[in-house]
Amino acid sequence: MEEFLEDFDNPIMQVFAEFATFLYVVQYDCKTNKMLHNIMLESKKIHIRALCEFFSNTKKYKDDLIYKDFIISDEDLSIFVSDELRKFINKSLAHISKKRGKQEVPKNEFIQVQNNLIKAIDMFMYDIDRNIKTEYKQYLDDSQVQEVRNTIINRISISSTQKGVKRDL
Repeated sequence: MEEFLEDFDNPIMQVFAEFATFLYVVQYDCKTNKMLHNIMLESKKIHIRALCEFFSNTKKYKDDLIYKDFIISDEDLSIFVSDELRKFINKSLAHISKKRGKQEVPKNEFIQVQNNLIKAIDMFMYDIDRNIKTEYKQYLDDSQVQEVRNTIINRISISSTQKGVKRDL
């Protein structure tokens, strides 16, 4: 496998790597190390932001990829994110601000969006195996992509039983 994600000229690998990283930070429990806990929380916010845009029905920029680019499906996998949560994530990540530390964390929605993303990833992984668009089939068949695919499926399985991440499949 290439050393850096940017080395892959494979759009499915780009998406799968995002899924795998998100699922890793969601499952990683590091509350005994405050610094590591904060680093993982920050990473989780970054990936929630990126994945909510991926699981959107519209593109913000022409070169963005969304789930509908890859699969043929009538199922809506979009994830709703309130303006409050989006603002919280942006203010706590994008720049150092006077509002950092003074924001109310929308905890219930944060966890709900996280769980909705896990469900959307699970549904996307199911659909991509069965309903992939022809122009992306060659990318899915790559052995390294399949390796990451298996990691994602294993992490989804773990997250469905792991304490703190409860969801119905």
